Amino acid sequence: MANASCFSKDYKDWAKIRDWQKDLARLCSNQSTKRRRTTSTVKKEEGASPSKVFGCSAKPSGESSTFLTLTDPDLLDCPICFDNLSTPVFQCLNGHLACSSCCLKVRNKCPTCSSTIGHNRCRPIEKVIESVKTSCQYQKHGCAEMVFRCNKRDHEDLCIYAPCSCPLPNCDFVGCSPKLSLHFSTTHSDCANRFWFDCRIPISLELQKKYFILQEEQEGTVFVLNNRVENLGNAINVCCITPSLPKREFSYDLLATNSGRSVKLQSFAELVRG
Repeated sequence: MANASCFSKDYKDWAKIRDWQKDLARLCSNQSTKRRRTTSTVKKEEGASPSKVFGCSAKPSGESSTFLTLTDPDLLDCPICFDNLSTPVFQCLNGHLACSSCCLKVRNKCPTCSSTIGHNRCRPIEKVIESVKTSCQYQKHGCAEMVFRCNKRDHEDLCIYAPCSCPLPNCDFVGCSPKLSLHFSTTHSDCANRFWFDCRIPISLELQKKYFILQEEQEGTVFVLNNRVENLGNAINVCCITPSLPKREFSYDLLATNSGRSVKLQSFAELVRG
């Protein structure tokens, strides 16, 4: 009986050990499954196609607004004109999209499925367009600003980093306005006539000379005085090589003298990038 009692006691101990082993195995199985699921999710996100991924960026705590960063710049382009989709955006009965101007061009007939398009707006896509930010096309010239896609064209029309071309015909330099000023003052210092703002500049312009280049001493801004021969005389205007900034204006007085007679003209310099 002693041996039986001893055996019975050992059996109970082994039973407890087996229960503990089962519990441990079950726990390990759950942790392993959880780990595998986590790994699988990460791999799926890492392997996702860039053309269908939006990167969501949130502002710090306390600020409620969020925006989306578009990883594929062509994802929200109109499939008809291939330009950026802008509100309002329309869809046909089968879900094909088009911008409002293209709906008129195709006479409200979807070029993909021939159903009617131009009457039903696609509100979800419009919300996405209003929430997406993208980089300026002049990023390589120094613009680091992220702008809402719906305002991208307006920003780029006024971006101070819009590239400007060197006005000399044999030079292919292209860069933002400050870099152009530095380029001209260092590379073509002998081609420009230096002047100061609000000071009279004496210029002797030959009849057939097509242009006359000026560079301001302090800011380094480059101006081109264009001379064109007309039937009734010479037509002259002044251009400033800079982006078209709304708050940037240069007025000038042009005083032409000949044989004791003079004529004074007043105007504003045209802002051009090349």
